[in-house]
Amino acid sequence: MKDVLVFLSPSRRDDLSSGAHSAIALARMYGAHLSALIADVETDLRDSPPEPDIRQVGSPAARPATSSERVARTAELVQSAATAANVSCDILQAENQSVSLRERMIHCTQVHDVLVIDVRGPLDAPRKELVEAALFAS
Repeated sequence: MKDVLVFLSPSRRDDLSSGAHSAIALARMYGAHLSALIADVETDLRDSPPEPDIRQVGSPAARPATSSERVARTAELVQSAATAANVSCDILQAENQSVSLRERMIHCTQVHDVLVIDVRGPLDAPRKELVEAALFAS
């Protein structure tokens, strides 16, 4: 095994998911290269900040991070963890507008040896469609 691909959702905190850690460990075990494809495919409203309270008018509200900021932060975390584990790593861009994320996932799985998909909670759309694309179209 030479190439490990990991598909991650952006972290909502300053830590990596178990899927990211597993992919890094797998790449380290086999001396493989790690490629991380990070994309925000689902919005979990439970992680959104609560609606502002009228009593908070005078206090500045912390602006929640945008999807692109979370993707960038997750990329930094993956790169840092891979470097600490002595694993070569690159971050694949998912924001290419000319190719859908599904098509990008299919292409990436065709040129890598193994795919690790990080899943939180039940496997629902749209992540389910990406998993099916990786399984059946690659």
